[in-house]
Amino acid sequence: ANHRVIRKTLDESGIRLQSDQASPIVVERGRDVSGYAVGALADATWAAAAGSRQSSGLLVLTDDRRLLDYNTRRGLNLLSVDGADRWAQPTTMAAYSGNLYVVDSSANQILRYAATDNGYAEPAQDWFALSQPRNLSGAVDIAIDGSIYVLYGTGRLDKFMRGDKETFSLEGLAQPLQQTVALYADVDDEAK
Repeated sequence: ANHRVIRKTLDESGIRLQSDQASPIVVERGRDVSGYAVGALADATWAAAAGSRQSSGLLVLTDDRRLLDYNTRRGLNLLSVDGADRWAQPTTMAAYSGNLYVVDSSANQILRYAATDNGYAEPAQDWFALSQPRNLSGAVDIAIDGSIYVLYGTGRLDKFMRGDKETFSLEGLAQPLQQTVALYADVDDEAK
């Protein structure tokens, strides 16, 4: 609601939060980053160092299609993303194996960006083949563990492997999911 990301650190026990040593605000709307006044924050995801991505960090997408990268060593930086100005309606994103995946729900496509030295400056690849039927309207989050899981606000969850939709169902729930907003998947586990 306040369009800010706050960083808190756990103490040695891993249970309690440490007292703030400095301002805990990592990024907020209006902050200047390399001459860019940060817009409203739209989504955030953790990107682990992998492939051409040299260090782990938090990626933050703004509503004006800018991508910020935060890590504790370098601070906050503006990254280059090829073609972001052409996105129709970016709704959510995830990182996996150093790559960035952006859901463009109006275009019914997931765009895959490979990491480059200054962000994601090479053209995106369409993750879905053009002939594959899909409807990403209403997508609120994605998670990746080798497969891509797309979560919709209605509680529906689709699973895709190499662009093909796979049979997947949520079992053992006391009641169906409703008004969902977030999803998590671990590369060594299934969607959670």
